[in-house]
Amino acid sequence: RGPSRSRAAAMHQAGWEEPSAPVVRDGSKADNAGHKTVRSVTFSRKSSLDSDYNVARRSTEKSSSRDVRPAMLRGGSSEVSDAIHLLQAQTTIADLATRSYHRGLRAKARNLVMHRYFEASIAFLILLNSVYIGVETEFTMRTGEDGDLTMPWYALDMLFVLIFWAELVLRLYVERFHFFWIGWNLFDFAIVLVATVDKIMVTFSTDSSDVLDIVTVVRILRVARILRIVRLLRFCRELWLIVLGIFSAMRTLFWAWMFIALVCFIGSVFITRTIGHEARGDADVQELYGSMSKTFFTLFQVLTVDDWVDVVNVADQVGWFAKPLFCLFIVITTFAVLNVVVAVIVNKTLENSINHSESQVREMTKNIKKSRDAVNSIFSIGDADGDGTLTRQEFMEALRKQDVMRFLHEVGVDLRRVDQLFDVLDFDESGVLDVDEFVDGVMQARGDARSKDLLELHCDLWRWEQSMRKKVEEFKKEASRSANLLHDEAKSIKDVVGR
Repeated sequence: RGPSRSRAAAMHQAGWEEPSAPVVRDGSKADNAGHKTVRSVTFSRKSSLDSDYNVARRSTEKSSSRDVRPAMLRGGSSEVSDAIHLLQAQTTIADLATRSYHRGLRAKARNLVMHRYFEASIAFLILLNSVYIGVETEFTMRTGEDGDLTMPWYALDMLFVLIFWAELVLRLYVERFHFFWIGWNLFDFAIVLVATVDKIMVTFSTDSSDVLDIVTVVRILRVARILRIVRLLRFCRELWLIVLGIFSAMRTLFWAWMFIALVCFIGSVFITRTIGHEARGDADVQELYGSMSKTFFTLFQVLTVDDWVDVVNVADQVGWFAKPLFCLFIVITTFAVLNVVVAVIVNKTLENSINHSESQVREMTKNIKKSRDAVNSIFSIGDADGDGTLTRQEFMEALRKQDVMRFLHEVGVDLRRVDQLFDVLDFDESGVLDVDEFVDGVMQARGDARSKDLLELHCDLWRWEQSMRKKVEEFKKEASRSANLLHDEAKSIKDVVGR
């Protein structure tokens, strides 16, 4: 009965009326054709109305259900709202804790990669690989066999390649996309990739004809293997500073070499004209001073102090001025210019070392400032009333906010025990934290759980010390009060005895 009324009401609102059978004036019914027409029209209208009614009812039910839920939530108790906030906070903490776990793994991997023993091990493996390349080359020259085509040498070289790939994968996991922004990483990747291509070509070219077809490429790749030793510059800081000092002094070195070349050129012109032309028939003189190129090379030999006495004795047979001239040349070039070159390289190396240390200090200071700014942002978000202090309730409310948890995650605070952080920082048990206490405490609590445990132990020791100080003060007051009582009692007894 209800649906029929609703349907009728809907039809009435739509402007439809339930049709009845048409009646003629004499009261008889219409003919069969008229009845069929009316039935078809009535049925089509009723079907359309039924479908419209069903659609309207479903939409009404959906809208009412959507309206009921918020109404129920709005009309619910505060416990429901608190439970929802708590669930959201727990979800956020769980999500960030998972990230913190992976971040902890990445931090451990970073500590492993940056550890001095790891770098020393990689440097030792590079040296060992260089020794292997030298021994394998000597073996090839002595036996005439290709070392890469024999199983022991092939397996050993493959082991080195796999170890270097493992190192690159570990660095890629730690640095992620920043891996490709570091020049040393790209150089290491290129060297290991060349070694891998070499191994692939050797592995799949088992036929001798195939080896002959690619022999040129393979030889180039094998020669490129020696570049692996250049990777030592990455792990040996002192060696890299020397190389960096040489490159930094290139401008000064260029002009020093130009000066040496100019001195050698002037000396070559003078000696060739005076000594070379005077002894055209002397084979020894012509071998050393017969042309500009020969004289220039002879002076360069004297510059290196290599058998310079024999060279000077040959020239001394022609003229008496040869010995003083060559001594002056050695003093100017070897003792003066070359020592200046060494001094410039040493000076540039020291400057680069100082600049490297200063850049590390600047980077560390920048990271600390960034972390302190993030901690200050956490304090500002948590300080709801803006009084410059943070209570425990404000801190717990702030932990529900995703921005606060994200900031704590970024500065390196362990999120698994972050709810205990306020108790750790409030070492004086005042119940409030000012901005300095909060920032300094969070900065000390950064890192893994051990850093927070050490901070907690330090705060516990401070509380114990303060408690012991209070007890000592109370004991002193009690002892002083007892001493005063004894003094008064003794004075009263003395007065009684005196009477």
